Amino acid sequence: MAHAGEICSKEELYKNAYLAPSGQAVSATLEPNKSRATRSGTEAQETAIPRQRRVSKTSGYADTVDTVLWRLREAIEPDMDDPIFILTHRGQGVVLYLHPFE
Repeated sequence: MAHAGEICSKEELYKNAYLAPSGQAVSATLEPNKSRATRSGTEAQETAIPRQRRVSKTSGYADTVDTVLWRLREAIEPDMDDPIFILTHRGQGVVLYLHPFE
């Protein structure tokens, strides 16, 4: 909201909303399933769930941002087919208009 009226890229939205200060996706810190670690020997090594791999800074961010924008528009736009608050500028990003009728 502090940058209302300015074009913001999807990458910038993703980085500011979904990445922890370390630059890694917040979901990348999940612990493995500990119940499988109680098995013995080779069986535990073969069936243990590996730590979730680290997510790169922008892998798959566009779909995530598109989904969130769609849900936000669905909640606040009077007409989804003719948005007035959140507008997409193809190839550039999105713009939030707080006062669309001024």
